[in-house]
Amino acid sequence: MLSRLVPWIARRHASRLTDIVHGQLQASPSSRVLVHLFSGNGINLYARMIERINEHPRANPLNTALMGTIVDSAPPAVNPETFSRGFVAAILGIISKNKEPQYEHKYLSRVAIPFFGWYLSTSSAQRHLANVVDWVTSKHPELPMLFMYSKTDELVTYDRVREFITMLRTLRGAASEQIFEEIFENSSHVAHYKMYPRLYAHTVQTFKDYCVNKRES
Repeated sequence: MLSRLVPWIARRHASRLTDIVHGQLQASPSSRVLVHLFSGNGINLYARMIERINEHPRANPLNTALMGTIVDSAPPAVNPETFSRGFVAAILGIISKNKEPQYEHKYLSRVAIPFFGWYLSTSSAQRHLANVVDWVTSKHPELPMLFMYSKTDELVTYDRVREFITMLRTLRGAASEQIFEEIFENSSHVAHYKMYPRLYAHTVQTFKDYCVNKRES
């Protein structure tokens, strides 16, 4: 959550991760990379990775090694309510033993919603979030993408992900055939594998095979 609020933290984490992968690819140049990201923090970090790669595209082996992206339970809607619910769930997840996420709290929600309302109204936040969307859509390499989401996700809703996929397909035009989706009927946020392990694993493997075959063709 903090990396979504403070851009330089996201960039620092992305730089570290990109450097690690860069080093591994230098040791094994024939390797390929399939990114599997989760929720808003994952897509925010990934956007910063794409930004970092594009700073020096020819010098970064990740630019040619990247073969596809799996997006689990993302992207979230950008509004105070969604940010607040994610914040409350993260805090309660640390201090509570409840297995199911809690998105509302009598006291935390009262503080979080006004705070995120103020934060999202600032010019720096708007620039940061606009940049994230820009890097994941128009500046993202036109590689295969798989979106895995649920009809019952209370944090990143089915309608929100469908809206984003529609927008992305419009932007990609002919390349939109490389955008895939797996919709789960009854799983909570980032819990699709837990409820549907076989379907999830099969979908990921099928997508991986597609990416490999497309890369080699």
